[in-house]
Amino acid sequence: HYPLRRQRQMCIRDRLLYGPGFGDSVLALQILIWNCLIMAMNRPTFYVLGAINRQGTCALITMSALVLSIALNYAAVPIWSFVGSGAITLFVGLLVTLAGWYATSRFGFRLPVMKLVLPSALASLLMGVIIFMMDKYTSSGFVMLLLAGVFSYIVLIFLFRGIGADDRSLIRQASRLVFHPGENKEEKSSGIDVQNTAVRPEQRTAER
Repeated sequence: HYPLRRQRQMCIRDRLLYGPGFGDSVLALQILIWNCLIMAMNRPTFYVLGAINRQGTCALITMSALVLSIALNYAAVPIWSFVGSGAITLFVGLLVTLAGWYATSRFGFRLPVMKLVLPSALASLLMGVIIFMMDKYTSSGFVMLLLAGVFSYIVLIFLFRGIGADDRSLIRQASRLVFHPGENKEEKSSGIDVQNTAVRPEQRTAER
């Protein structure tokens, strides 16, 4: 999510996502963009809780976050306006993430957070440095920065072994669907032919 968030920040800065009449909303969007990263961290915990039939825990965390968010916004919005509301959104999201991690570990399904987060965090950090240096010291346009960010992140995530065996299998399947769609049709048709031509033991006995 960080690469997407960084590219969105450049879109905001260069006014590619809005006209001049929406200039006052730039700060709010720059704050809320970080919520994409927080959601990426807490979503796996809710998937785990749902898989182990702990939907009640998910509902409790969600309702508690809702009540806390309403209370904090009621106190902060009159003073800090939309900036306070955006900051509260991030704060409550972090609490939800911590609660999700605690709940999964409490039920014996502790997620390997460092193993999951560290490769992508390092790749994202270096990708951000590359984009920052290109943006500051070169005259690269938005499209060039976008392509450089995507390419550098893909290379770095492979170097840091952030792509597991399951991920590589999914990538191969997706590339096969995109670049060789005919192979899947042939495999399905051959599978159907094998099923149709196979003779069951009961049919052999009846024929005899």
